[in-house]
Amino acid sequence: APLPAGPTWPQHLLGVRIGREKHRTVEVQRVVLDLSAPVQASVQRESSGLSLLLPGVGASGITPPERLSLSPHPSGTLLRLSTGGGRSEIFPLKNPPRLVIDTVTYLNRQVPPPIDPENLPSGVTYRQLGLLHLLSFDPAQFQTRVVSAPLGEARTVAQLVAQVGGVGGVNAGYFDPLSALPVDLVVQGGQMLAPSLEKRGTLGLEGSGRLLFGYPRPRYRLEGNFGTLYVNSVGHRVRPEWLVAFVGNGKTAVAESGLLTLYTQPGAGRILSVQAGRNVPPAGILALTFDPARFAQLPRQPGASLNVSLDWRDPAGQWDAVSDALSAGPLLVQAGRTVTDPRREGFDTGASIWRPTRQVALGLWRGQPTIAYLEHGTPEAFAAALVQAGLSDALRLDSGSSATAYSTSGYGDLGGYLNTVWSRPVPNAIVFVPKVTGAAR
Repeated sequence: APLPAGPTWPQHLLGVRIGREKHRTVEVQRVVLDLSAPVQASVQRESSGLSLLLPGVGASGITPPERLSLSPHPSGTLLRLSTGGGRSEIFPLKNPPRLVIDTVTYLNRQVPPPIDPENLPSGVTYRQLGLLHLLSFDPAQFQTRVVSAPLGEARTVAQLVAQVGGVGGVNAGYFDPLSALPVDLVVQGGQMLAPSLEKRGTLGLEGSGRLLFGYPRPRYRLEGNFGTLYVNSVGHRVRPEWLVAFVGNGKTAVAESGLLTLYTQPGAGRILSVQAGRNVPPAGILALTFDPARFAQLPRQPGASLNVSLDWRDPAGQWDAVSDALSAGPLLVQAGRTVTDPRREGFDTGASIWRPTRQVALGLWRGQPTIAYLEHGTPEAFAAALVQAGLSDALRLDSGSSATAYSTSGYGDLGGYLNTVWSRPVPNAIVFVPKVTGAAR
């Protein structure tokens, strides 16, 4: 249908101008709508772009440029703009009356897209202080969780965030690049997936959302008619002289000929089944592998009493409610003061792990869990910057090529990163997941 003639409406679209600029990583498109009078447009964002309803506005005689269409509407004129996946912002100008639509489209997938501060999820705050970037999450709206890739695999932080429907995340802890296995403590959902070196700074996450920072030395504790026994280590590798625990994934085998494996689960209070020789524990099952001659006191009948718990060996009991945790280090800030101590945590300050490079940490800023990213510096410089920024506690998670700070706020379908270069895939991440209300749950 033809557009209504100008006199039909109180206002009129006088003209449309469009311009584009291409830079190394983005294309910026500006559309200017010249109007006869100010208009309160109604905006609807769509998958391919956006539409604007201009009430009381006629557009006869206007030839729209590429990517833009005009059509009549009972209330005026409907404008549709194809943005190609870019992000658009609309703002009015009064003298002369105009509507300006700026669209930024991310072009270069070889460079990480930056976080878009104007489109952060509700409850997420971004600040930049020189080389330090802070991304804070409201604990009333987000749950902090440890998220892992399948055993022996590594994934990007963006993939680990998407895996649980999160809105942001940061890489978590050190690992062996060849095997993608963590080299220090990882606890997820109350189960220890990787053992603790018992000397590095550790972050603990309670189900209530509270974050703890310290130096716990957690071990699995077994209790039954035999008394109390502590598990020596955690993992799937065979250690005939040790009592070894492993959380099954349905794919990875444990034990060998001559060894026994007890299947149980934390809270079960009993042995679910007993396996002789090499076996593959089902997903979620806690497998306890041992030499029956060395650990003769352990029961080995299905149904026998066996209680398994995670003993944080914390005399004050502050860590008892922790459900997720990981060790990394060094601990940078505690109680608002720098506490970096490489000797206590066993770090070689002459090695690459201590070199000046990009650094990431998780800390608390005004009670809010906060991802901290330093573009370049040493751990000591990082700690000083965090104290100056007002963080009360902070633990470094990694540095160099693994350091990744990510949010779903960005351009295109790539989300947004604080780091200016792509980071390597990692086995674990700390992810912020929206809390579910009681009604929605």
